[in-house]
Amino acid sequence: MKKILGIFLALCAVFGSQLFAAELKGLSGVILKFESRLESNMFDKPLRSSGFMVANSSGSVRWQTLSPSKSITLFSDGSVSFYEFADGKWRRLSSPSASEKAGALVKRIAAMVLGGKADPSWKLEKIAGGIVVKMPKDDPSGLLSIESFYASNGTVPKKIRLRYIDGDTREIDFSSVKENPSNIGGALDERNPDFLKFEF
Repeated sequence: MKKILGIFLALCAVFGSQLFAAELKGLSGVILKFESRLESNMFDKPLRSSGFMVANSSGSVRWQTLSPSKSITLFSDGSVSFYEFADGKWRRLSSPSASEKAGALVKRIAAMVLGGKADPSWKLEKIAGGIVVKMPKDDPSGLLSIESFYASNGTVPKKIRLRYIDGDTREIDFSSVKENPSNIGGALDERNPDFLKFEF
């Protein structure tokens, strides 16, 4: 659970950074579908999840899981909020410790998605079809590296692979990219009455 929450937060925090938002390469925002697979020694088979991600050039990010359970992680105005769908309705969760870790983790992945910006402590290397970021030893994110793979002339990655210190690996495949969507605002504003009803 900690690791699953961590990746959602990681994506949110990265997109939420103004530094990375500035690297949107002319986009006002994006919506992407994702499929995630976690390989861990703790489980006999991979853990899979799917959903969509929304990010805008102001630095707000929404990471919404549709399967196997429904949840929303929102990074906006420097803070992180969480929602889960249970008993037929959405409810907001309180998780201060998770919010603190969100910034460190999310920053890194959003950076890759929004333009490949890197923290000064990272070691960047080009690999076939993409970039690998090697994290400093004992990085608070628990990551060893982040690999990002791009399609030809792509502005957002088609795949991100996370390698963790404990040997686990997570792969996130992105598809169905929508650039500059007209309805992005309602997905990123908790004050909007339709915030929880947003669908991709």
